[in-house]
Amino acid sequence: MKAKTQVMPPAAKAWRCVILAVDPGDASGWSIWTNGGYKASGILEAHQRDAIPRVIEMLSEYAEDAGSPPVMVRERPFSARTIGPAWGMWDAAWERAFGNRRKIVRVWPATWMSRVLGVSTKAGKEAIRGRSIQTARTIQALAGQSMRETTHDEAAAVCIGRWGTHAGEVGKVLGKRAMKAAGYVG
Repeated sequence: MKAKTQVMPPAAKAWRCVILAVDPGDASGWSIWTNGGYKASGILEAHQRDAIPRVIEMLSEYAEDAGSPPVMVRERPFSARTIGPAWGMWDAAWERAFGNRRKIVRVWPATWMSRVLGVSTKAGKEAIRGRSIQTARTIQALAGQSMRETTHDEAAAVCIGRWGTHAGEVGKVLGKRAMKAAGYVG
């Protein structure tokens, strides 16, 4: 029997980093967060995969402006059947930009959904999609963005990013010094 992965408790304050959150799939949602604040999000369809490096370049610019390290947080697949070409494309683009994959955090859907949406994966696909779109629109509105159509893939990436801003797992890849500076007690 496979051991369950231990979920780390959240940090009281947002991590001092710039997060690229990704919901990879046929349509990959992405969002960027700087030191806990939402900055941008979008979606890349399968035919737009050549734009992944541009998203990572945008992340790099935010990181340089903020003086904070970049971290990628991406959803883990439910099963091997759900892995598509986008999974490897995001990781490979990250490695080309930053030279390694040490600052990539993978999160199970159930983990970010329970923490950000307050629902389990048993709530049903439509309920989860509706809740994630509502949450993403609220986050975007609070950041001063005008209301626009948000797909469930983009909404998932916004919610994954929100999870990452306080996730103990992000602090772990940032290192002990960052965890101590944030007053993390895990």
